[in-house]
Amino acid sequence: MERRAEPRLPWNAPIRITVLSSPPRHYDAVLVNVSGRGARLRLEQPLDCDLPVRIDLNNALLLGEVCYCATDGDGFGVGILLEHSLMNLAEVVRMRDRILTGSGELAPAAPRRA
Repeated sequence: MERRAEPRLPWNAPIRITVLSSPPRHYDAVLVNVSGRGARLRLEQPLDCDLPVRIDLNNALLLGEVCYCATDGDGFGVGILLEHSLMNLAEVVRMRDRILTGSGELAPAAPRRA
């Protein structure tokens, strides 16, 4: 019986993860699955719990912290508790460029449906 509040979507895509430490540390990983509140990664090295991380996807940026790390075959399964996500980064960049260059007005946001 599934006990999660939100379904996990299988992803299986290579990603870049950054541990937000001083100095930042970068790792290649695989995004195994993702939900609204969490993600599971597979890395070749372990990560300590409570580390803040940044996950860069194709057109999205996810911020969270490591909530578990366990051996997984010849690597490590890492759970991330997601705190913030920024989707559709290409549109955010276009909006920024329009604002900085004054090349057009921004359309009002569409009303959200409840």
